[in-house]
Amino acid sequence: MALRDNLKALREKQGLNGKEFAQRLGLKYSTYMTYETTNPVKSRWPNEETLVKIAAALHVSVDELLGYTVPVVGEYEKYKDWLESYGYDVEEEGQAVKVFYHDPDSDLQDFNDLDSPAGFETRADFCGAVRDSLKVVNARMEKDNEQEKIRAVYDMLLCKYMFSE
Repeated sequence: MALRDNLKALREKQGLNGKEFAQRLGLKYSTYMTYETTNPVKSRWPNEETLVKIAAALHVSVDELLGYTVPVVGEYEKYKDWLESYGYDVEEEGQAVKVFYHDPDSDLQDFNDLDSPAGFETRADFCGAVRDSLKVVNARMEKDNEQEKIRAVYDMLLCKYMFSE
Protein backbone atom coordinates (compact mmCIF):
# COMPACT_ATOMS: atom_id res chain seq x y z
CA MET A 1 0.00 0.00 0.00
CA ALA A 2 1.34 3.44 -0.90
CA LEU A 3 1.90 6.20 1.63
CA ARG A 4 -1.14 8.12 0.34
CA ASP A 5 -3.36 5.07 0.84
CA ASN A 6 -2.01 4.45 4.35
CA LEU A 7 -2.47 8.12 5.26
CA LYS A 8 -6.06 8.16 4.13
CA ALA A 9 -6.96 4.80 5.73
CA LEU A 10 -5.35 5.65 9.08
CA ARG A 11 -6.84 9.14 9.12
CA GLU A 12 -10.32 7.82 8.33
CA LYS A 13 -9.91 5.12 10.98
CA GLN A 14 -9.61 7.97 13.50
CA GLY A 15 -12.79 9.51 12.12
CA LEU A 16 -11.07 12.63 10.78
CA ASN A 17 -11.51 14.33 7.45
CA GLY A 18 -8.54 15.84 5.61
CA LYS A 19 -9.23 19.36 6.86
CA GLU A 20 -9.41 18.33 10.51
CA PHE A 21 -6.26 16.27 10.27
CA ALA A 22 -4.32 19.03 8.50
CA GLN A 23 -5.36 21.38 11.32
CA ARG A 24 -4.20 18.89 13.93
CA LEU A 25 -0.80 18.77 12.20
CA GLY A 26 -0.57 22.54 11.83
CA LEU A 27 -0.51 22.29 8.04
CA LYS A 28 -2.52 24.00 5.36
CA TYR A 29 -5.25 21.73 4.04
CA SER A 30 -3.96 22.10 0.48
CA THR A 31 -0.47 21.05 1.57
CA TYR A 32 -1.72 18.01 3.44
CA MET A 33 -3.90 16.88 0.54
CA THR A 34 -0.84 16.78 -1.75
CA TYR A 35 0.32 13.83 0.40
CA GLU A 36 -2.93 11.92 -0.20
CA THR A 37 -3.60 12.80 -3.83
CA THR A 38 -3.33 10.16 -6.55
CA ASN A 39 -2.61 12.84 -9.15
CA PRO A 40 1.12 12.43 -9.95
CA VAL A 41 1.43 16.08 -11.01
CA LYS A 42 0.06 17.44 -7.70
CA SER A 43 1.43 14.72 -5.43
CA ARG A 44 4.15 15.58 -2.89
CA TRP A 45 6.14 13.58 -0.37
CA PRO A 46 6.28 14.98 3.18
CA ASN A 47 9.71 15.79 4.61
CA GLU A 48 11.13 13.69 7.46
CA GLU A 49 9.92 16.04 10.19
CA THR A 50 6.39 16.02 8.79
CA LEU A 51 6.41 12.22 8.40
CA VAL A 52 7.29 11.86 12.08
CA LYS A 53 4.58 14.36 13.03
CA ILE A 54 1.98 12.53 10.92
CA ALA A 55 2.95 9.12 12.36
CA ALA A 56 2.73 10.47 15.92
CA ALA A 57 -0.69 12.03 15.26
CA LEU A 58 -1.93 8.70 13.86
CA HIS A 59 -0.34 6.71 16.73
CA VAL A 60 1.72 4.52 14.37
CA SER A 61 5.41 4.16 13.57
CA VAL A 62 6.87 5.80 10.49
CA ASP A 63 7.54 2.28 9.17
CA GLU A 64 3.87 1.38 9.55
CA LEU A 65 2.85 4.65 7.92
CA LEU A 66 5.10 3.82 4.96
CA GLY A 67 3.81 0.24 4.80
CA TYR A 68 6.99 -1.51 5.97
CA THR A 69 6.72 -4.58 8.15
CA VAL A 70 9.45 -6.58 9.79
CA PRO A 71 8.61 -10.23 10.39
CA VAL A 72 8.81 -11.53 13.93
CA VAL A 73 11.70 -13.92 14.52
CA GLY A 74 10.40 -17.42 13.80
CA GLU A 75 7.27 -16.13 12.08
CA TYR A 76 8.29 -17.50 8.68
CA GLU A 77 8.96 -20.98 10.09
CA LYS A 78 5.65 -20.93 12.02
CA TYR A 79 3.61 -20.07 8.92
CA LYS A 80 5.61 -22.46 6.71
CA ASP A 81 5.09 -25.35 9.16
CA TRP A 82 1.39 -24.51 9.51
CA LEU A 83 0.83 -24.50 5.75
CA GLU A 84 2.87 -27.67 5.22
CA SER A 85 0.99 -29.52 7.97
CA TYR A 86 -2.14 -29.20 5.78
CA GLY A 87 -0.54 -30.38 2.54
CA TYR A 88 0.72 -27.08 1.14
CA ASP A 89 4.25 -26.84 -0.19
CA VAL A 90 6.35 -23.81 0.67
CA GLU A 91 9.43 -23.46 -1.50
CA GLU A 92 12.20 -20.87 -1.48
CA GLU A 93 14.08 -19.76 -4.58
CA GLY A 94 16.76 -17.34 -3.42
CA GLN A 95 14.87 -14.63 -1.52
CA ALA A 96 11.52 -15.54 -3.12
CA VAL A 97 8.90 -17.73 -1.43
CA LYS A 98 6.28 -19.74 -3.34
CA VAL A 99 3.31 -21.54 -1.86
CA PHE A 100 1.67 -24.43 -3.72
CA TYR A 101 -1.36 -26.55 -2.99
CA HIS A 102 -1.55 -30.08 -4.29
CA ASP A 103 -5.00 -31.60 -4.47
CA PRO A 104 -4.73 -35.05 -2.83
CA ASP A 105 -7.55 -36.31 -5.05
CA SER A 106 -5.57 -35.47 -8.17
CA ASP A 107 -3.34 -37.93 -10.05
CA LEU A 108 -0.68 -35.25 -10.53
CA GLN A 109 2.46 -36.21 -8.66
CA ASP A 110 5.10 -34.02 -10.29
CA PHE A 111 5.82 -30.81 -8.36
CA ASN A 112 5.71 -28.88 -11.64
CA ASP A 113 2.12 -30.02 -12.16
CA LEU A 114 0.87 -28.43 -8.95
CA ASP A 115 -1.66 -25.63 -9.02
CA SER A 116 -0.32 -22.16 -9.73
CA PRO A 117 1.79 -20.93 -6.84
CA ALA A 118 1.28 -17.85 -4.75
CA GLY A 119 4.67 -16.15 -4.99
CA PHE A 120 6.30 -13.48 -2.86
CA GLU A 121 9.59 -11.64 -3.35
CA THR A 122 10.80 -12.11 0.22
CA ARG A 123 10.06 -13.92 3.46
CA ALA A 124 8.82 -10.61 4.87
CA ASP A 125 6.30 -10.24 2.01
CA PHE A 126 5.14 -13.83 2.57
CA CYS A 127 4.76 -13.31 6.35
CA GLY A 128 2.90 -10.03 5.84
CA ALA A 129 0.50 -11.63 3.36
CA VAL A 130 -0.21 -14.60 5.66
CA ARG A 131 -0.62 -12.28 8.67
CA ASP A 132 -3.05 -10.01 6.76
CA SER A 133 -4.98 -13.00 5.40
CA LEU A 134 -5.27 -14.55 8.86
CA LYS A 135 -6.72 -11.33 10.27
CA VAL A 136 -9.53 -11.43 7.71
CA VAL A 137 -10.10 -15.17 7.98
CA ASN A 138 -10.11 -15.20 11.79
CA ALA A 139 -12.65 -12.39 11.82
CA ARG A 140 -15.00 -14.21 9.45
CA MET A 141 -14.68 -17.93 10.17
CA GLU A 142 -15.27 -20.31 13.04
CA LYS A 143 -12.05 -20.75 14.98
CA ASP A 144 -12.20 -24.53 15.16
CA ASN A 145 -12.38 -25.27 11.42
CA GLU A 146 -8.66 -25.21 10.67
CA GLN A 147 -8.94 -26.94 7.26
CA GLU A 148 -11.36 -24.33 5.88
CA LYS A 149 -9.34 -21.54 7.47
CA ILE A 150 -6.10 -22.60 5.80
CA ARG A 151 -7.81 -22.98 2.41
CA ALA A 152 -9.23 -19.46 2.75
CA VAL A 153 -5.77 -18.11 3.66
CA TYR A 154 -4.27 -19.85 0.62
CA ASP A 155 -6.98 -18.44 -1.65
CA MET A 156 -6.23 -14.96 -0.31
CA LEU A 157 -2.50 -15.49 -0.86
CA LEU A 158 -3.21 -16.44 -4.47
CA CYS A 159 -5.37 -13.35 -4.93
CA LYS A 160 -2.68 -11.07 -3.47
CA TYR A 161 -0.11 -12.66 -5.76
CA MET A 162 -2.24 -12.53 -8.91
CA PHE A 163 -3.32 -8.91 -8.42
CA SER A 164 0.16 -7.67 -7.51
CA GLU A 165 1.59 -8.61 -10.89
